[in-house]
Amino acid sequence: VAANCDDDTLHSERLASVEQARQEVEEREMDLREAIGKGDQDKIAKRQAKLAEARAELEQAEAEARADQ
Repeated sequence: VAANCDDDTLHSERLASVEQARQEVEEREMDLREAIGKGDQDKIAKRQAKLAEARAELEQAEAEARADQ
């Protein structure tokens, strides 16, 4: 941890991580909808797995941000 890293900076970084994770979830949801629209079962399964992973990362980022408060 850098010497100039304070609680406010750390919290800001974690909030940025939350926002980035939310954007990733949105992108994965769009990818899944597209795969569903095409009816490609293999792609649907892959997109569902990627979405689940992105949601787990979002939950982790949110938990870390809440821990700062």
